[in-house]
Amino acid sequence: MSTAIGIFLIATNKYREFLPPLVEDIRHHFRPDGMQPRIAIASDIDTGLGDAWHYCPHEPWPLVTLKRYSIMADALHLLSDCPYVFYIDADMRIVSNVHSLVLNRLTAVCHPGYYGIRNPRRLPFEYRLQHAFHLVQPDLPYAAGGFQGGEFDRYYGVCQTLAKLIDDELSVGRIPLWHDESAWNWYLNVRGRDAVFLSPEYCYSYQHAHVVTPRIVALNKNHHEYRAS
Repeated sequence: MSTAIGIFLIATNKYREFLPPLVEDIRHHFRPDGMQPRIAIASDIDTGLGDAWHYCPHEPWPLVTLKRYSIMADALHLLSDCPYVFYIDADMRIVSNVHSLVLNRLTAVCHPGYYGIRNPRRLPFEYRLQHAFHLVQPDLPYAAGGFQGGEFDRYYGVCQTLAKLIDDELSVGRIPLWHDESAWNWYLNVRGRDAVFLSPEYCYSYQHAHVVTPRIVALNKNHHEYRAS
C-alpha cells in the first residue's frame, strides 16, 4: 500500500513551538505500510509547516483543548483524500516507527497513567450524572486523548458527534471532568465499541513507564506556563 495517511495537529500560542520537531518526526516515522503522511495544522498563525492549514483562534484553558472536536469537525475535510486520519497532541514526539497496528476502523490508546487498572471506580471517567458524558458502568480501558483516529469517515463522524455534545454542555455552563478526554472515553464506551485499543507505547509517558517500546511520547513540560498563556 502506498497512499496518504492524514495527521491533524492543533497548536495555538506557545504550543506552536512544539510543531517543528513533531512535524519532522511525523514525516520520518509515521509511515505505516509505506503510507505518506499528509499533515493538516489548525493554528492561530500559519506556520507553513503542514500540507494544509486551518485558522483557529487561541482560547484560554481548557477551551483550547475542549474544542478540539469542533475544530476537527470544521477542518478535517482538508484530509478527506486520506483513508485514515489521526489526531496527535502538539506536545508529543514520535521516537520510533509507527506500525500498521494503528490502521483500524477506530483506534484508541490506553492511558499510561491508568494502564492495567481494571476497577472502573479507580479510573477518572465522568461519573457526575448531570453531565452528558457521564458513564454508569464503563467496562473499557481508560483512553488517553493524545493520540486517536481511524478510518476517515468513522473518525470524522466521531468529531461531529462530540463537537455537538460539547457545544451543548458549554451552552449550559458545564465542563467535563477531563475535558475532551472525558468526551472521548464516553464515546468509546457508548458508541465506539468497534475501537481497537493500543498499548501506551502510542501515548507514552516517562512519568508512568511501562515495559513497552515507546513510539509516541508525551513531553514533560510546565503545564501552568503553557495553560496560563
